[in-house]
Amino acid sequence: MAEDSSAETRGSGEPCVGTERTLLKVLFDRMPMGIAVFDREARLRRCNPTWAEFIGRYTPTPVSRVVAGTSLFELAPGTEDRFRPVLDRVLTGETVRLEGFRSESGGIVSYWDVVFAPLVEDGAVVGFIDVTIDATERELSHQTLAQRVEERTSELRQRRRVAEGLRDILNVLNSDRSRGEILGYIVAEASHLLGANGGAIYHLDQVQGSVTLEASHGLPDPFVALEAFPLQPGSVVDDLFSGTPVAIPDLSSYLSTETPAEDGAQDVRVRTWLDRVTGHYRAYLGVPLVIKDQVYGTLGLYYGDPRTFSEEEIQLGIALGDQAALAIENARLRSQASQVAVVAERERLARELHDSVTQSLYSLTLLAEASQRMVGAGDLEPVREYTARLGEIAQQALREMRLLVYQLRPLVLKREGLVGALQQRLDAVEKRAGVDARLLVEGPIELPAEIEDGLYRIAQEALNNALKHAVPTSVTVRIRANGEGVALEVRDDGRGFDPEEVRDAGGMGLANMRDRAERLGGDLVLLSAPGEGTTVKVSLEVPG
Repeated sequence: MAEDSSAETRGSGEPCVGTERTLLKVLFDRMPMGIAVFDREARLRRCNPTWAEFIGRYTPTPVSRVVAGTSLFELAPGTEDRFRPVLDRVLTGETVRLEGFRSESGGIVSYWDVVFAPLVEDGAVVGFIDVTIDATERELSHQTLAQRVEERTSELRQRRRVAEGLRDILNVLNSDRSRGEILGYIVAEASHLLGANGGAIYHLDQVQGSVTLEASHGLPDPFVALEAFPLQPGSVVDDLFSGTPVAIPDLSSYLSTETPAEDGAQDVRVRTWLDRVTGHYRAYLGVPLVIKDQVYGTLGLYYGDPRTFSEEEIQLGIALGDQAALAIENARLRSQASQVAVVAERERLARELHDSVTQSLYSLTLLAEASQRMVGAGDLEPVREYTARLGEIAQQALREMRLLVYQLRPLVLKREGLVGALQQRLDAVEKRAGVDARLLVEGPIELPAEIEDGLYRIAQEALNNALKHAVPTSVTVRIRANGEGVALEVRDDGRGFDPEEVRDAGGMGLANMRDRAERLGGDLVLLSAPGEGTTVKVSLEVPG
């Protein structure tokens, strides 16, 4: 019974083996992955339709030539150098897995996930099995994604460069550089940010009808040498400097389609400029410089090769043009402010001249006339008093005149420093007025420029007050400095005054001195009394 049952089981199992083989063949033929069997010489023994389809799709070999006995390297020409080392490892019994393996056959690039497994019979490797999945679409999509990431990263880097460039331009605009230096910097930065080979800023003189080069960067010498040319109606120049953004991807094509003025009527300077443009450059981007709704000129950028300008590039060009226009207007306003300051200083000196020297001279005239009348009348006693008074007033007028003349001289503070400037002031004014003037310095005087300027102005105001009002015989200026702060003291032995009487009125420049001291972060102390002279003290901390 047991034997029958066992035989029945075997008997019923025989058709199952056949079914399994049929199922395996169906799976082999219909698998979405390529499967092929090769002998040790890499000759094809058999393969499924998917593997044959892969060969036909990614190699020059048609599917009809995928037959048993054909070498793998004939079916996929050009792959032997890359596959042979891998197969040598497989034929030693190693299973090799390759993911995203790049293959190029007949100029066709493809990517594969491959498993090469040894085929073993009786303990010996008689060939190998190739199981392949087409990974070309996946890898290309990864490459596309990587390319997009790189493009996005590049875009972000460019945006950062633009932001930093605009920031640097603003810093230059707020600096003490000259207008020419600022415009040259903007042209250079615009050329860098927009990838131009050269650039220029042109001024359009609508009254004269001319175009003048104001600043340039990267342009060849013959190009720069032509500094001005007419804005001739009907010429291409009129279009390039029309006051609206102009983006020309190909200058040669653009100029050939334009209708320029007749050659005989076209100005030779315009023709020369156009010849030099087309002789060096192939593309052009120009943006207007607009100041108070008026077109001042153009920022022009030149490119050695034809190119297409994006809207973002055009907008960046416009922004840089606005920066250049701002620099030009800022320079004009600075010039106006400087002129206003000069006029204000002249008016102040005129008032000083009228209030001091003119009044003194008028007093001299009156005393001289009175003395002349007294002499004529034979009354000599008052004449002595008038003569003495004449001498005093003349000396005072001389002191005040020297003071005004000194104020008209160029300021030597930047050249000589605080100590040198104060010494020069004492030598030029106080000592010449017969005042015993001394400068005492304690400690190294190394101060920021704004502190030196403020202290000098305070000392100057104190010295001016002493000469005008105190009539001193001696003046001492003392400067003490250490690592943390500085103190300035101006002391005279003149008439002195009651500080309470002038506190509210703020006369004698006291308000100016207090204001300067406060702006420096320091304190001003005024010590004076009638007949006891005056001392002005300023102390402040010096930032490290």
